[in-house]
Formats: sequence, C-alpha cells, structure tokens
Amino acid sequence: MTSRAILHIGTEKTGTTALQLAFRRDAERLATLGVRYPDFRMPNQAALAYAAADDEADVRDLGAHIGLMPGETRAEFIARLHGWLHSETMAYPRARFVLSTEHAQSRLNSLG
Repeated sequence: MTSRAILHIGTEKTGTTALQLAFRRDAERLATLGVRYPDFRMPNQAALAYAAADDEADVRDLGAHIGLMPGETRAEFIARLHGWLHSETMAYPRARFVLSTEHAQSRLNSLG
C-alpha cells in the first residue's frame, strides 16, 4: 500500500502553531489511528518550506531553525530530508502522514 500525505498549509497567526503542537503532543495516539506526524525536531516543520523553495523565495532565515548543519548546502540538506522522509514512509507504509507548515503559505509564491 502506498503512503499518503496530508499537507496542511496554515496561514500565519491563525492558530496553526497550536494545531501543530497538538499533532506533536498526541503523536502516539494518532499513530494508533494510522496517522503519523513526523518529528522534524520542530513543531511547524519549516524544513518542508526550506526544501520546496525556489530561488525566488527568501528562506535563508529558516536554516537556523531546521537543523541545517554548519557548512551544509541547501542541496545537501534536501538530500538528507528526502532520505529521512523515505525512511519514515518505509517504516510506516500504511500510515497517512500529516505535514504542516505555515511557512509554505507565506514564502512559496511561485509554481516553480
């Protein structure tokens, strides 16, 4: 069975962080229902916006909040994130993944 993902792109200042904290707090209970909220070591999963951004998006400030390693390039970070997400989907093949970041709404502004 193929994993599915639900992408929540909340608008900033509309309670998105409260929702993300609840997903993180209740991750074990959600897992019993077949829902996985991956822990990116931050509740808002800003790493998704950082990885999805094109050259026009200003996401440089997210580097300090997403676990970017000293000297790590954006391409290296994206490869690391892809590897981690691949491991998650292989470990939980039947799960429905919930991904949430308000940074996608405010910073990803092109179809690129």
